[in-house]
Amino acid sequence: AFDPRAIRLKSVSCPANSSASLSLSYADINPAAPRTLLLVHGWPSLWASWKFQIAAFGSRYRIIAPDLRGFGASERGDDPIVSMADLAADLHCILADAGVARAACIGHDWGTQTCFEAARQKGPDLIAAVVGITIPYMPYAGPFVPIAALVPQLPHLAYQVYFDTQPATASRELDADPLRSLRATLRTVASP
Repeated sequence: AFDPRAIRLKSVSCPANSSASLSLSYADINPAAPRTLLLVHGWPSLWASWKFQIAAFGSRYRIIAPDLRGFGASERGDDPIVSMADLAADLHCILADAGVARAACIGHDWGTQTCFEAARQKGPDLIAAVVGITIPYMPYAGPFVPIAALVPQLPHLAYQVYFDTQPATASRELDADPLRSLRATLRTVASP
């Protein structure tokens, strides 16, 4: 059975903005395999959330599974506002550090959108394919419906509006009690 605790993460320094860099960590499993799967976790999660997929595919594929910026062993940087373009650039940096010329990007939740953005930025030369889990593909073509307009029908999306419109306040709230924050995101309101 695959044990994520046995994996030593690699780390790479990637640009955080025009004047700073940050350390990002990733698992690199079976580097001799001819094809690479880039497994991108959602929010909140870690690279190890892919342990069952790594166990299933790790003997046939090279697996690159990062801790996204601000998660696990990866630094978050000083700016609380991180765009999908920033996260996609992080993936490109990790793939370059690993010496990967082309990968299929498989994302879950927030990681799905990050894979879509990574593919938009670099195209099929770097991102050979994208698999999106739980988030549908939305092409860059308007008119867009802002998430705030969807909240009355889909109230569980309200946290995204809060994070988008009040990032500093949300960051302080989440940082004030990390255990509460994790419990709030990983449990339902019915859970004790």
